[in-house]
Amino acid sequence: MTRLMTLLLWLWKALGVILIILNGIIFLGDVVSLCCHYIGCFGYLVSFFVAPFLAPAAFFLPWFDAWVEKEPVNFRVFVMWVALMAHWLCSIIVGLTNYLIEKWRLR
Repeated sequence: MTRLMTLLLWLWKALGVILIILNGIIFLGDVVSLCCHYIGCFGYLVSFFVAPFLAPAAFFLPWFDAWVEKEPVNFRVFVMWVALMAHWLCSIIVGLTNYLIEKWRLR
């Protein structure tokens, strides 16, 4: 049973890493597009310095992507964003539950 749980935990973490990488690539592409739109080719260099300041926009990635591309919300980006948010929410709930269980056992 513990091997199965270890495997499932490893797969859960791997899924989180993959989702973060995919959303990060989309976010960085949006920042590059935004910078290149305003300052041309120099935007490729500036975007790496601007991206950390625009990082809160990653929480609203589908709408940020739509705003940058001046198109409706892309369904694929929306689905990846929903999957990432669901993964984070489930991870927080499981982590908090484990923390509370351990804290209760110590009493």
